[in-house]
Formats: sequence, structure tokens, C-alpha cells
Amino acid sequence: MRYVAFALALAMAPTGAAAPIGAATPDSAILSVSIERDGKSVFSPRLLVRLGEMAEASMSSPTGESHRLVLSVNRHDEGAYRFRSLYLTKAAPTANWIVRSEPAFVARDASPASMALADASGEERLRFGIHIRGGTAEELRELWAREPQTATPLEK
Repeated sequence: MRYVAFALALAMAPTGAAAPIGAATPDSAILSVSIERDGKSVFSPRLLVRLGEMAEASMSSPTGESHRLVLSVNRHDEGAYRFRSLYLTKAAPTANWIVRSEPAFVARDASPASMALADASGEERLRFGIHIRGGTAEELRELWAREPQTATPLEK
């Protein structure tokens, strides 16, 4: 299995993650992220997998009708949220993507296509959903060009 590996920020604005030209992504994935606080949606940034040269992204080989896209994620800030990877598993072509996390996460599974982030005490802080749709490399580049580049680069 090959993994998607890059750092990203869940910022209060549209943000992006880089993937190299020629990366084995599913038609260049475009991730739409919505985040809720206290049950109310406070922003809906798009996380775009950007074609570039400095990072890597790939999709695992499908096994039967199951597809898995693994994103390595790191968040370092005053909130002390840390993510190692998100597993987005699609059981069938028509199914929703379901987000899973490594046990080491300070997080727990919520509903399909969403995850609740908790602090060390287990108190829920943020809830967000990730949805993937296909897109061509050109569509992805156009979307990226239109989005404000507000995210701060993070360490891997």
C-alpha cells in the first residue's frame, strides 16, 4: 500500500496540501471540509490536494470494491491537536467515504464521513466532515489558483 503523506492545517479559511505532478491520486482528489463547533457550522473551508513538486500523495490500490486514501496530517499550535493520519475508506463505489483514525489520535469516530476531535480529557472540541469528489488535474489547478493561500506551512 502506498500512502498520501503531507502536512495540512485545518485553518479558518480555505487551505491546501501539495502533491507532486504524477502522483497516484484518484483523478486528483478535492477534499471539502466543514467544521462544527458546539453543533453549529462555523466555517466550511476546502482542503485541496494541489499538484506540485515538494510533497507526495498517492492512493492505495483498490481491493475489490474497497478504496482507501490515507492522509498524513500534523497540526501544531496552541490547541495541541495532533493528527498522524486520516483513513478515508470507501466500501463501495456508491458509498460515502468513512473517516477512521489511528488509535493514537486524540480523537474518536463520529458518524460516517465525520470525526469528532477531543482534547486529552476526552472533551469534544471540534467536529468535522471530509468529503472527496473526483476532479481532473486541470480543475484542481484552477480551484487552487482561485483560493486564498492563508494556511501557515506546518512541520512534518
